[in-house]
Amino acid sequence: PAGIAFQGSTLYVPYGPGSRLDRAILQGSGPGNGFASIHYDLSHLSGAVIGTRLYFQWLVYDPTSQGRLAASKPALALLF
Repeated sequence: PAGIAFQGSTLYVPYGPGSRLDRAILQGSGPGNGFASIHYDLSHLSGAVIGTRLYFQWLVYDPTSQGRLAASKPALALLF
């Protein structure tokens, strides 16, 4: 998918109605060594969501890079 330039990175997943924004503190240090995990409990969902596509993208604020963001490539999860 085509992305848009945003804070020095490319934003692939638009933020708006139906979107969710979560924050996490990264572990590790140095270029390419930061990592974090966010877990979602989906056990309460019904079978009606089977086939739903969820799109994800990490945006990481890096205070050492002139206030710019690092961004992952987009990811897709298909609920089954």
